[in-house]
Amino acid sequence: MGSRQRSIWAAGLALSAAMHAGAGFLLLGGEAQQRGPHEPDAALMMVRLVAAPPAAATAAAARAPAAAAAVPARAAQAPARAAPRYYLPEELEREPIVLRDRTAEAGIELAAPCVLQLFIDAGGRVVMVRFEGAQPAPALARQLRAAFGAIEFVPGVLGGKPVPVRLRIELLPPAGGG
Repeated sequence: MGSRQRSIWAAGLALSAAMHAGAGFLLLGGEAQQRGPHEPDAALMMVRLVAAPPAAATAAAARAPAAAAAVPARAAQAPARAAPRYYLPEELEREPIVLRDRTAEAGIELAAPCVLQLFIDAGGRVVMVRFEGAQPAPALARQLRAAFGAIEFVPGVLGGKPVPVRLRIELLPPAGGG
């Protein structure tokens, strides 16, 4: 595939992602979902976006989702494509905006802090949830992956185009120990 064909393909893919994101935004009435405040005694966990670790330590992790997936035998015969680059929020013109988040409804109870990395594609979908540091118990890990993997975003933007983004999220047990 020549460079002109790659450019046309990339432009088409970016346009498709932007149109899908725009359609979802319009279907939701053009507004991101607003959540009211939760009662303090009903909190099961607190979420805090935190700065990413130094770039040198996380450069490989930013490209990890495609490399981490199992490769079917037929796909192994196709020419290898580079893993997409997942941008950090501080690199963007506009960070991803949450459209739909039902993590509070999942009833997840944390006993200890946990750090997640959400890999969000250019269409605003979470394609991978990865744990940083110690992984929680298997049942809790499944709950966290399901809840945070279902969050929908208006994609992050760089250069006027939607781009893949990696968010680092620190989850804390509620004040008072749970």
